[in-house]
Amino acid sequence: MKFDNQIYSDKEAAGKKLIECCQNLKSMEEKEVGEYRGFRMKISFDSFSHNFQLTLKNKYSYKLDLGTDVYGNITRINNCLENIEKDIPGESSIFFF
Repeated sequence: MKFDNQIYSDKEAAGKKLIECCQNLKSMEEKEVGEYRGFRMKISFDSFSHNFQLTLKNKYSYKLDLGTDVYGNITRINNCLENIEKDIPGESSIFFF
């Protein structure tokens, strides 16, 4: 994962940085925080469900809820990207943490 032009190749470090980005979100507006496997990553806060959401944007956009677990968020993202690859071959690359 890439945040602020810094690459995080360690799963734990990347997960912590993603949670930190959520904690630093100051408004309700979606904010681009980095990229992963060719997808831009944007976070937002859903005031209705009281959850942080991650949008993965390449040709299409994909949303998923984020939790508080460092490893769980990375797993959620990878699962989402695996499902995208099954449905739309070539939409994501094959690299995983």
